[in-house]
Amino acid sequence: MVVIIKSKEALSFPALNRLALKSIYEPQNMTMTEETQLHQSIVNWANHLEVRRDLVRAKGIPDFEVGSVDYEYQICLEVIGSLLKKNEDGGLEQRKESFKRHNIDYKKFHRLPESYKAEDFARGQAILEEHKKTNPEDYE
Repeated sequence: MVVIIKSKEALSFPALNRLALKSIYEPQNMTMTEETQLHQSIVNWANHLEVRRDLVRAKGIPDFEVGSVDYEYQICLEVIGSLLKKNEDGGLEQRKESFKRHNIDYKKFHRLPESYKAEDFARGQAILEEHKKTNPEDYE
């Protein structure tokens, strides 16, 4: 999904997050268009937030209020940027190797909604029911 910000296109945050994770865990599957779109969207969102921050400061408020939409956008952008920076610096190599070695789906680790299937929910319900039987005091 593409969002228009001040006549510039940027990916929505869920799409930006998915693309950033794909660039970290599946770089061989990234197209040049996706790579460009990822970087350009980050720049466009950062520029948009800087303009919004200037407007807030003009009202005499030092920064975005906690809980505001702009604050949440800023946090999302910082998390995505942090992951990309860690990957660039080699800080995620151990995690990527561990995921590969233990056959862990990075989409489930990062809680992307499309990664969960009906059998995952059924397995989770079975585990919950078993836990309720063995530890009924936790559910009173």
